[in-house]
Amino acid sequence: MQTSLLELNDQRVVAEISLANLRHNLKAIHQKLKPGVRFCAVVKADAYGHGAVQVAKTCLEEGVSFLAVGCLSEAVELREAGIQAPILILGPTAADRAPWLYRYNLSQTVSSRQAALALAECLKQTPPADLQGIPSSHKLHLHLKLDTGMSRHGFYTARTEERENTVRDILALQQTLGPNPQVEIEGLYTHFATNPQSDPAYFERQAKRFMGVKEALELAACPIPLVHCSNSAAVLLCPELGFSMVRAGIIIYGCHDGEWMDQEIDLKPVMRLKARISAIRQVDAGEGISYSHVYIAPHDMRVGVLEAGYADGLNRLLSNQVNFLLGDKRVPQIGNICMDRCMIDLSSCPEAKVGDHVIIFGDCDRKDLRVDYQAKQIGTIPYELLCNVSRRVPRLYLD
Repeated sequence: MQTSLLELNDQRVVAEISLANLRHNLKAIHQKLKPGVRFCAVVKADAYGHGAVQVAKTCLEEGVSFLAVGCLSEAVELREAGIQAPILILGPTAADRAPWLYRYNLSQTVSSRQAALALAECLKQTPPADLQGIPSSHKLHLHLKLDTGMSRHGFYTARTEERENTVRDILALQQTLGPNPQVEIEGLYTHFATNPQSDPAYFERQAKRFMGVKEALELAACPIPLVHCSNSAAVLLCPELGFSMVRAGIIIYGCHDGEWMDQEIDLKPVMRLKARISAIRQVDAGEGISYSHVYIAPHDMRVGVLEAGYADGLNRLLSNQVNFLLGDKRVPQIGNICMDRCMIDLSSCPEAKVGDHVIIFGDCDRKDLRVDYQAKQIGTIPYELLCNVSRRVPRLYLD
C-alpha cells in the first residue's frame, strides 16, 4: 500500500508552494537584467524551505541558466534528480571530495590558491578506475571567491597589498592550472554583507574592492568567463554590477528584507503555510492557556487548537505576537507555541469548526500575513522563518 506523506499528514499542517507565483517572480527578475546577463537561482537550504528539486526545475523552465547551493550534498541531490544545468557550490568542499565534484560536473567555490591546488592535486591522484564512465566533457569548475567585507571565506582584499597579493595568486593559479584538462577557473565572485539601501557606504566599499581585483586581472589578460557579485538587492538597485551573471535568492521566493523592495519589483509570496483546527475549547475568564500560562483569558473565550508548532517551523518567539487568517478574519495566536500545536482566539469566528484550515503566513491580501512582517515582529529575517519549515511538513505544489 503506497501512501503519500501528504495523506499520512492528513493536512494537519501543509506548505502550499505556488509555482505560478514562483514563475511570476522569475519573470519579474528577468525584466531587471541587462541582455546577456545570466541568471543564477539560489536554491540552497532546500530552496529556502520550498523544495530544491521542484523549485530548480521550475527555475530552469523559466530561463534560469545556473543554480547555486550551499554544499556538495545539495548539489548531488539535484544531479540525482536529473538536473543537468550548471550548479555552483557556494560553501567550501574538502579536497578529497574532488572526484565527486568532477563526476557530477559541478562548480566549486574556492577561497585561496592553496584550496584550489589541493582540489586539483586530489583529482590528479585519483585512480583512473574511480573515474571510469565519466563523460570527457566533465570538468572541475572553480569559482574564485573574494572576501570584500563579509570576513568569512575568500581571497583577502581589505587592504591594497592584500588585493595585489590576491591578483598575483590568481595569476599564478591560472598559469598552474592552464595545462590541466580536468580543472578550469570558471568564475570570479564576491558576496555583499550589506545592501545599497541599508548601508550604501560599506556596499560601495565592497564593490570597489571587487572591481579593483577584476580590473587588475583584465589588465593582466587573465580572462574569467563568469563574473558575478549581485545578490537580490543589487539585482534591483545596481544593474551596472550585473557583469556576466547575477545570483538572486530571497526575491525568487517573493520575500525581502525591506519594504523599499515593494517599489522596485512586484513579488508574490511562493509559500503559504496552513494548519488544521483539531479542537475547539470554551475557556473561562481567568484560565491560563498553554505552557507557563503567559496568556490568561481576559474573558470567556472560544479557543481553537491549531496543528502547527515549533517542530513544524513555527518560531516560538511568535507566541502572542501575530495574527493568522481564518476565511477573511484575523485570528490572534495566543499562549506559548508548543512543539506540535498552538492556540488561536476564535472569539470573533463563531462559524469556525474542527477541520477548518488557517493560514499562518503566505499569499493573501493581508500585509501582516506576509512572512516578512512576521519576521520583523520577532527581530529576525524571512529567510529564517522559511528555512525553519521542517521536513515533516509536506510541500503541496500548485500551478
